[in-house]
Amino acid sequence: MRTERIQSELASLSDGIKKRWSKLSSSDVTRVGSDLKSLSSIVAKRYGLPMARARAEVAEFQTTMSTSMGDAVHAVGEAATDLFRNGSQGAVDAARKGGEKAAEFWDVGQAQVKKFGAGVQGWIQSRPMTALAIAAGTGAALSLYLFRRRS
Repeated sequence: MRTERIQSELASLSDGIKKRWSKLSSSDVTRVGSDLKSLSSIVAKRYGLPMARARAEVAEFQTTMSTSMGDAVHAVGEAATDLFRNGSQGAVDAARKGGEKAAEFWDVGQAQVKKFGAGVQGWIQSRPMTALAIAAGTGAALSLYLFRRRS
């Protein structure tokens, strides 16, 4: 995986720093991370060097490690591209699954409405006078409600 490659490149950088400047502690190296600019001040402090000399040594070290750093930067870019691709594909998959689920719910809902409608129609056909009385009563109640609301 690319994250393993990135960790390997950063470990290689840390090992290179420890080899080159053995007086640096592990916490110094950790504090530096991949920021070689801060390394100059730490090297100057630990070795009692003038800042210009420490910068020159770090620049020389950076030149020898540039391939490794370039590989690490490239690996980070590839990992970010993979995350973007996987994330966008995940969103597409989730949208597709959501659409399929919505279609299933729609089909089930339609079937239930048709079943209910058929049941109501059967009830009306078996009791036409009762159905007519219910419809008339509902219409009267609705008209009274609407008439009072306008007043």
